[in-house]
Amino acid sequence: MTAINYADLPKISATINYIDGSAKSPEFFLFDPDPNGRPPPPKVDKREMSIHDVRTCMDLVTLDNNGFSFCLQNLPTLNYEDSGTVKTKYYPLCADLVKIETNCKEVYVFDHNVRETGRRKSGIFPPARNAHNDYTNESAPARVKDLMGNRADELLARRYAFINVWRPLRGPVDTQPLAVCDAKTVGSEDFISAHLRYPDRSGKVFSVKHNQSHRWCYLAGMEDREIMFIKCFDTAGPNITKYTAHTSFHEPQQPKSPKGRKSIEVRTLAFF
Repeated sequence: MTAINYADLPKISATINYIDGSAKSPEFFLFDPDPNGRPPPPKVDKREMSIHDVRTCMDLVTLDNNGFSFCLQNLPTLNYEDSGTVKTKYYPLCADLVKIETNCKEVYVFDHNVRETGRRKSGIFPPARNAHNDYTNESAPARVKDLMGNRADELLARRYAFINVWRPLRGPVDTQPLAVCDAKTVGSEDFISAHLRYPDRSGKVFSVKHNQSHRWCYLAGMEDREIMFIKCFDTAGPNITKYTAHTSFHEPQQPKSPKGRKSIEVRTLAFF
């Protein structure tokens, strides 16, 4: 497989929000647990990093080698703010795309987020601004058990992977684009398990510590027909990438009157 030559790629310098490396048992509260508000989030370690535009080598990156990949599909005309419509019309399309991309046997689509800059509305979220990976070694199998019920034990015995399907809902993206870190440049020691606290439950994700060897990537001016697959967990084994750090970032130069970002990320489980 041809490796990416990062020295030949266009790049920009931008701030990546890592977690402070001294963090112990970090917690992110997604609600206000008492009248005084929520506890402060863990300390952020802001680092200027090169972010490489991989548009000229989209065909070289793969889920199993780099933790992310791309495909093209015209954006279906749907009301993406209507959760029911997304589930009935868009989820099946995402399942088909993941099957084609991974050659897996079965895909279960279970969740999605719509994110938009500069807007506050129920069910619409701002872009995530901290480097993270969606699952840990503990939370991934626990999520399979939550989702798959009586089939969980059978499915956990097979190879499975959590794969997100991310695309803009309007393009080109000119505000807070998505960056992913080439999984080959991230070591297991760069991840810190963090709790997500909700009103009725807790979950775990990986926050990411800074390492100068990280190679961050994005697709400059990403259009709504361009789709990014992001692998967030995989049980395939040591020679296949398992996690992929990702985050939004502020481009150092953007239009004076930007459109703003609006995107959708669909979460899937692929079984092999």
